[in-house]
Amino acid sequence: MARILLIACLAASSCKVKDPLYCDEDTPCTDPERPFCDLTGEYPASEGIGRTCIPDPQCPAGDCECTADMFLRCDGDVAFHCSSDGRSEIEIECAAGCDEGQGGCYCEPGSTSCSNNVALHCGSDGSVSSIEECVLGCAPDGTRCLDVDPANGLAEVLDMADTGPEVVIPDGATIQTMSPPFSSRGRKTEPTSGPST
Repeated sequence: MARILLIACLAASSCKVKDPLYCDEDTPCTDPERPFCDLTGEYPASEGIGRTCIPDPQCPAGDCECTADMFLRCDGDVAFHCSSDGRSEIEIECAAGCDEGQGGCYCEPGSTSCSNNVALHCGSDGSVSSIEECVLGCAPDGTRCLDVDPANGLAEVLDMADTGPEVVIPDGATIQTMSPPFSSRGRKTEPTSGPST
């Protein structure tokens, strides 16, 4: 009996096959047709199954022009990359030159430069490791994107807003901004009259 149980266990363990659609924080999607990892199963393409590689939900049915953030070509000292949403090309001026064999701009290892509302983060090998589109433009010194730094200490929370869940406010909803009373520098602020929206 023990021999049969041992054989059954060996047979079961030798039949494991890796699911080609599986992904997680440490296992990226490698199929170019399914480059997006739906960790929670929230998109219809994953059929409610979390940790599944699916087509990019931002670009349904081939709506994208190119693969997000991918290097496309050089034209002199200008590198062309796909935008982060995959729907357009962005031009990046390369301070040290553009090399198609190296995948675009080459730069000083570990540095960051910013021009034309695009920040280039240079890897340790001298090639661009990541591209950041600067919504607020570049800082005057050309070393980073401009960023909002609120005086109330909520900069870190504000930076996480673009990766947080989408907030949907249904039609007809009312947001009361002054009830209950808020305080401002230790003083109570009473609600004002009039509609709140």
